[in-house]
Amino acid sequence: DISFNTGKINYNKLYRILTSSSNYNKKIGYAQGINFIIANAIYLFSSEEEVFIFFEGFINLLKMDNYFGVDNDKKMISKLNEFNDILNKYVPDIVKFLNDKQISHDFFTTKWILTLFSTSLERSYLVIIWCFMIIFNWKFAYSYIIQILKKYKDSIFNSSESQLCFKMKNILKNKEFENDFNEIIQNTINFMKNNIAI
Repeated sequence: DISFNTGKINYNKLYRILTSSSNYNKKIGYAQGINFIIANAIYLFSSEEEVFIFFEGFINLLKMDNYFGVDNDKKMISKLNEFNDILNKYVPDIVKFLNDKQISHDFFTTKWILTLFSTSLERSYLVIIWCFMIIFNWKFAYSYIIQILKKYKDSIFNSSESQLCFKMKNILKNKEFENDFNEIIQNTINFMKNNIAI
């Protein structure tokens, strides 16, 4: 997005909000991935103050201060292990397939989790995902990822080893995903209704 190039208006907004946020929330400071969240939020709100309030509220709601930053590596690993247990429960065949190909889920899910999907989704879809995460917290994010994997199970299984890494990293960026978005959301909601304890 060229509007975030050095010296452009959104670059200056992003710089000011990131600086304010890192000064305000010293436990997190500046962590890799925050810039993507705030950059997308700049398009959603009319003022820098609103972006700041949204960002601080959102990451506090999701307790992201437990996962951002070098000092929280152990907590992030614990979060990924927790998610690994969930995946093994609900999509064990996919986990096994990827593990057999020496691909751990955190190869692609870490980026989704740390940037709250802001590096992987078009903004119109991202807004919907963020709304559901505000309502349902991590339960929605986990359920959503499970449904993505279920939806593309056959495609994953039929990918060659040389294609698989690329596919898993870019699964949310292809045209097929755009066409399937509403179905995946509906499947996620239905899944959460039937799996209250996730």
